[in-house]
Amino acid sequence: MMNIDALCRLSDIQLYQFFSEYPIKWVSCFIPVEKQEHIVRCTKLKDENGEVFSISRLSYCPSPLLADNVYNRCSLPKQEMFYGTLYGEEDDEIQHALITSVFEVSNLCHETSEEDEFYLSGIWRATRDITTIIIFDNNQPAKNTFFNRAKQRAEIFLAEHPNEDLGDMTLVEAFSRDVKENIDYRITAVYSDFLFKRFPIDAIVYPSVRTGKVGTCIAIRPSFVDSGGIELVSTSKYRLYSEGEKSVRGVICQHGSIDMQAGKINYVKI
Repeated sequence: MMNIDALCRLSDIQLYQFFSEYPIKWVSCFIPVEKQEHIVRCTKLKDENGEVFSISRLSYCPSPLLADNVYNRCSLPKQEMFYGTLYGEEDDEIQHALITSVFEVSNLCHETSEEDEFYLSGIWRATRDITTIIIFDNNQPAKNTFFNRAKQRAEIFLAEHPNEDLGDMTLVEAFSRDVKENIDYRITAVYSDFLFKRFPIDAIVYPSVRTGKVGTCIAIRPSFVDSGGIELVSTSKYRLYSEGEKSVRGVICQHGSIDMQAGKINYVKI
C-alpha cells in the first residue's frame, strides 16, 4: 500500500482503480438487533429558539442542502450519509457516545468562545441487523467495548489464517487522523464509496478522531435508513456553554415526544 502522501497525489478515479487492484480485508460483522446497540446523532441548531419538528430532519442531511466540493470522512461531495455514534448497553459508553456526537460537530469544544451552542440529540435503534465493516488498528489496545469485540474477531481470524493480512495501516491512519483541510477527507471518502459499491454492507464503523478513539463512529448507507433499518426512539435539546477556559458543560433544555406515525416531534421544557 502507498503511504498517505502518495495516495493524496492520485485523482479520485486513480484512487478507485488502486483500491480495486489492491483489495484489503477488514473485520466484518453484524450489529445484531438483540444486542440493543444504539446510535446517537446530534443536529446543531442556529440558536436556542431553534426547533426541529420532523423526524427526517434528525436523520441524514439531504443532498440539496450539502455544500458543493465538500468531502466528509465517509462521503463524497453532495453524497448523502447518515453519521452517528455507536454505543452498547454499558452506562459509560452512553456518556461517551453523547460526548462524541457533540465533539464531532461542535466548535465550542475545540475553540475558546463565549457563545453558547444548541443541539438536538437523536437516539436511534436498529430494527434489523446492520452489516458493517470495521476499520481500526487491531495492533493497538481497544478503548471501548465495541472495538474490543472487534479486536477479538480480528485475533481469531489471524489465528485461523496465519499467512493472510487483515487491515492496512495507511487506511487506518487515514480514518483516524485529524484533518487540517477538507480535502484531507478525500482518501477516506473515496474509499468508503468504493466499499459501499463493492460490498453488500449497510455501514462502516471507525474510531472517533475528536475523542482520541474512545468514541465509535458509524456511517450508514441512506437506503438502509430510508427502508426503516433504524428508527428514532428519543430526542432532547442541549445547551452547551463554556465553564472556564478548558471546561465545557452541557445541560438538557427540552425533551421531545415522538409521533412515529406522523413523523413529528413535540417538545416539552424541563
